[in-house]
Amino acid sequence: MKVLSTSVPIFTRDIEAAIERYEALTRERVRERFEVHEQGIEIAILGSLTIIAGPETHIGALRHLRATFIVDSLAEYDAHLRSTGATTLRVQAGRQLAQT
Repeated sequence: MKVLSTSVPIFTRDIEAAIERYEALTRERVRERFEVHEQGIEIAILGSLTIIAGPETHIGALRHLRATFIVDSLAEYDAHLRSTGATTLRVQAGRQLAQT
């Protein structure tokens, strides 16, 4: 298991404005973008930033998030997280939310 990169979350109400701002600041482009439909949350990954937008009622719980780890093997990282006392909160489409 290898950590490929880490990312810092940026919370916003307007993802398009945030993408425009951070692309200008970092001179990088969004490399991945997806939605968590049932939560009404949009996520864009830009360099070492994860831009998260959605209704406050849904992103409020995510405000505890301090970093995102991109790994080469979700199964191996899940085992590693559990061995260090982390709790898996949610897994969706190859993405996992864990709390340590």
